[in-house]
Order: sequence, then structure tokens, then C-alpha cells
Amino acid sequence: MSRLKGLSLGFLTLLALAPAIGLLSPVAQANYATAQASFSFYMVSLSSFSGGFNGPVGGQQANVIHYLVVQSNGTRNVTGTNASVRVTSEVYDYALVSVGTETVSGDVNLSLANDELTIESNVPYLSQVVIKTAGQEYIAWAGLTNGTFKAVVPAYVNGTAKVYLYFLNGSGFYVVNADLKAGSTVTVPIRATLQSLSVSSVSVVSSEKTFVFNEPRRYAPLPFYLEANGTVYSNVEGYAVGKAYWNGALVPAIVWRGEGVFRHETISFYGLNGTLIGYVSMFFLNASSGLMAKGLVVFGPKIVREISMLTIVSVNGKVVKPEFEGETMINGAPVVIVVGHKGEVMSTGNVTLSHEVYINGKKGAIVWVKVNGTTKAVVVFRDNTAANATVVKPESVSRANVTYQGTPYNAIKVVVPKASGVITFNVTANGSVVTVLKETPDGKLVALNSSNYFLAKGRLVVVDDPTQTYYVVTGPATATSSSVATSGSSTSTQTSSSTQTSTTSAQVPSSSSSVIPSNNTVVIIAGIIVIAIVVAAVAALLRRK
Repeated sequence: MSRLKGLSLGFLTLLALAPAIGLLSPVAQANYATAQASFSFYMVSLSSFSGGFNGPVGGQQANVIHYLVVQSNGTRNVTGTNASVRVTSEVYDYALVSVGTETVSGDVNLSLANDELTIESNVPYLSQVVIKTAGQEYIAWAGLTNGTFKAVVPAYVNGTAKVYLYFLNGSGFYVVNADLKAGSTVTVPIRATLQSLSVSSVSVVSSEKTFVFNEPRRYAPLPFYLEANGTVYSNVEGYAVGKAYWNGALVPAIVWRGEGVFRHETISFYGLNGTLIGYVSMFFLNASSGLMAKGLVVFGPKIVREISMLTIVSVNGKVVKPEFEGETMINGAPVVIVVGHKGEVMSTGNVTLSHEVYINGKKGAIVWVKVNGTTKAVVVFRDNTAANATVVKPESVSRANVTYQGTPYNAIKVVVPKASGVITFNVTANGSVVTVLKETPDGKLVALNSSNYFLAKGRLVVVDDPTQTYYVVTGPATATSSSVATSGSSTSTQTSSSTQTSTTSAQVPSSSSSVIPSNNTVVIIAGIIVIAIVVAAVAALLRRK
């Protein structure tokens, strides 16, 4: 039997002396249309000494344990520029006496879903639940249980984690660990002989605090600041670029990590078009080795202190199912690009435009991605490789007639500089685009794959493994011209006037939608020829009459 008498400790509402707690990430306050912010802070102190106390049979000598848990947590929806959370800060401060031992047994059930951990236990003396994931740890919950207990707390796991269950065992802890991953439920059986504890005194103080969240600025050092009971923990952390788990999906991410007397990690997650979909910040300090949190009063030579903080901010955003991925460098910064099954793109950079392409028969996606003011065009292929795409400005643009597969068409002739690898260029074409042809070195005209040209903000964007001459076909030929045969196809200089105009640019056209479907182009329709034949036949019949 547990000897935690006289307390309703099913879920001990913790803590006192509401701490001064602040978190400063980057420069300016975050601006979210819609976001959910969760925050948890724990400060745990355990110390012991041998001495006398007034027990049930008068004065007694025993091991006296002083246990202090400071807690602040909450989950709120935040909008606009008010990225802050109002939370309750509590301190639960009590003295316990260890008299004898007892055997405890039961189960602790853990369930992790949607960044929340559900803890259910029927085992007494559970005092901490600690999660360690991808090298970073934090306290998910701290308190003291006396039998049946349930809590739901914020929690983050980067794929998989170890969870450590701490049971108060006199002046120390009995620890059991288990594996945990997002979307899983774990049952941990417990059977142990622990020191039996009796309550000597208890005090509780609570207040409310406001916590402000600031979005980490991508591709920039992260200044970290935490103040707890007058002690400031701060540093400026560099970043690493890769992927991390967010709500069970592996997405592009930037990680800031601090090592030293305390461990801190912030992860930003990026979804469709490189938009921020959330971020997590974890802090942990074990001060048992002599580094003390200023302001905590403890007794005796044996001291255990831990400070932990977790923040989770979830922003409304879209995650796509990945098909392939690649990486590029922009001004020395690595950029992760993940392409979905429909050509959608996620990236650690800002995606300004993207489209599915086929280069030399190989499926890929061209992506214009921006980092710190610099934009680069990259083609990511299905085999998880990436190649730079050279953005070229056409040397000349003129109107022409072109005969393709025996049919004459109006076209815009575009001549580009000689280049190697993948190129992209764009022209403004006022009117429909039927197809795009390229002239091979042997004079043949070859139609580009329809995925390799698309319209974006009134401009035609072309992607190709290059030649130098292209024809943007805009419709059936309507002008008289002198033709020049070119290996089964023909081109000519158009002699009649036309209202169609075009301009060129080496810049990527801006687009409100970064994924432009290939059906924005118009396909050659045989019906045009059929209609012309029918009209000619009717005219001939009328003349005979």
C-alpha cells in the first residue's frame, strides 16, 4: 500500500512560486493566419537529508525528502500577430518521509497522436515521463501519482523515441524505459520494490503567465533565450538542413541545435511550396552535477534538478505525399526539395514556381526556389538526383510560318544562346499556344513533351535539354509566305502583318500557384482541318448549282 496519505494525487496539480519564463526565438513576433500553440515547462528539484520529524507515534528519525515541481502548460489557438499563450503556472512543494519499503505493480499506458501524449497509470510514485528523440530530451510530464491517474500533455517525437518512466524511490528514482513512435500505443508493465513514502507537509501556489512565440527565421542563426527564476540561458545556434517528422509525415526541415551546459533544439517544418507548417522547440537542463537554477531552495547534500521546456506551434498548411527528392545549394546553403505524385513541391526554401517535366524521357520537376533573396531553377528527377537549370534570355524573337507534319502553322521563332544541360526561358505570347517545336542540329522539327512548356501569368515557360532554335506554334497559318524546306518540315518568314506580339525575359514569371498543370496548353485539334474541308465542299456544290 502506498503511504501518500491525505492527498488526492490522481494527477497532482503541480508547482509554486510561478517562475519568470520567457522564450525568444528570432527577430520579430510571428504572424499567423491560424495556428495552434502548445507550451509546457517543468522544473523539478529532489533533495534529501536524515533528520527527525513528528510521526504518528511521536518524534522519529527518518530520511526526509524534499520534492518540488514547477509547471506551466497550455494549448491555445492563436491568430494574426497575437502569437501568444496564456497559461497557468503552479508550484507543488512538499516534504515526504521514507519509512520502509513496499512492492508496487501495475501498468503504464502511453498513446501518442497529433502531438499529444496520453498517460494512464495505476502505479503509485510515478513522478516523471521523459521523452528522448533524435538526441534531444525533455520532460513531457512531472508530478506524483497515488494510484489511478490520467493526463494528456503536449509531446513531440521525431519518428521514434525512448520514453523513460521515473518512479520516486526515496531520494532517487526507479526508471523504466520503452520505445515510442507517433501514432502508437505502448503498455509498460511495472513491478518493483520501492521506498514507502508518507507526506509530512505540502504547499501549493499558482498564477497565470503569458508566453509569446516567435517563428524561427529560415536560413539564419537562431538566438535562444530562456529565463527561469532569475537565471538566463541563452546562445546563438547555427542550423542544419534535412528532413524531420511532422504529424507522422517526413517533410523538409531546418534544425537549430545548441549543445553545452543545456541542450536545446528547434525544428521548423515546411510543406507545399515551402510554406511553414509548424515548428517545435525543446530545452533540457540537468543541473544535478552542480549547476544550480538560481532561486530554488533545496536541502541536504543530495540534489537532483532538471529544467525542461517544450513548445509546439502548428500552422495551417499542406503536406504532400512524396514521390522523389533532391538537394541543391544556393549561396552555400543546402536546400531540400521533395516532389509529390502530382508534381507538387515541398522545400526548405520558398518555392515560387514548379512544374512536372520530362527531360530525355526521364520524369522530373523543375522548381524555382528562393533562399535569402536568391532564386535558382533546379530540376529534380525521379531517381532522386538534381540538376541546375540555366535560365537564358532569348537572343531573338520573330514571327514565322512553320510546316509540321505537312500542316502549315503560325509560330513565334525563338533563338536562344548555346548552352549545355537543362535550360529554361520564357516569352510573352498573346494568344493560344498549340505546341512548341525545337529544331535539331540536322534540321528536323521535334515537338516537346507537353509537360515541358506551360503558361504562368501570361508567359510561356519552356524547359528543355537544349537546342538553339524553338518555334512556339500559335495556330493554323493564315499568311502568304515563301517557304524553306528543312528535312521534311518547312519554315518561312511571315510577310503579312499580325497583331500578335511577344516579349522575352530571363526572369522567372511570378505565379500565385506554384504548380501549373500542363493542360494550360492547347493541343493541335484535327477538327480544324475537318471544318476547312467541309466548308470547301459546300462552296463547290453551290457553284455547280
